[in-house]
Amino acid sequence: TRRVQVSRSADLVTWSVPDEALPTRPAWASQSNNFWAPDVALREGRYVMYFSAQVDADKRPSPGDGFCVGMATSATPLGPFVDVGRPVVCGPGFTAIDPQGFDDPQTGKRYLYWGSDRAPLRVQELAADRATFAPGSAPVDLVPARPGRVYEDLVEAAWVTYRAPWYYLYYSGDNCCGDVNRVRYAVMVARSASPTGPFAQRADPN
Repeated sequence: TRRVQVSRSADLVTWSVPDEALPTRPAWASQSNNFWAPDVALREGRYVMYFSAQVDADKRPSPGDGFCVGMATSATPLGPFVDVGRPVVCGPGFTAIDPQGFDDPQTGKRYLYWGSDRAPLRVQELAADRATFAPGSAPVDLVPARPGRVYEDLVEAAWVTYRAPWYYLYYSGDNCCGDVNRVRYAVMVARSASPTGPFAQRADPN
């Protein structure tokens, strides 16, 4: 079973056979095959990958934790990526999944975005090592899940870009899987003058 698949292509049409980018399971997810949502970027001469993984029952930071965001590094984008030895953030259920690392071009500060499972999308400033949070920082809620609203009953997969003067937060919601008669999923966007919000969602035309 592959955890994080990686392929290469010279033309974006023909691809190599997938290989394993994370050949060794993290110590905190040594029993899991639930890995997904890798985010890879070149940062200061090394490739940094954030990913989601189910935490081992005996290694949960809190009893209710289910999934965590991990961080691994590599000298090449193909790997092998090596986990830093501990999760960056964990949460109950699958609230701590779908990570994105973001370097603010305006300030140089580093941020981690994550969220799902009917919890708000969140962001927190990272320390220089990118594997821990900046001292004195705290998670900031950005976009809430809004129960009963189509496409917003669950929000996840935060992705932030900057195009002056706005930071754009793209995200998905709300029912991607399961009963095909209930599947409804869409990509939405909100914008802010700051990477930590507040993010304004488009007004509901109804």
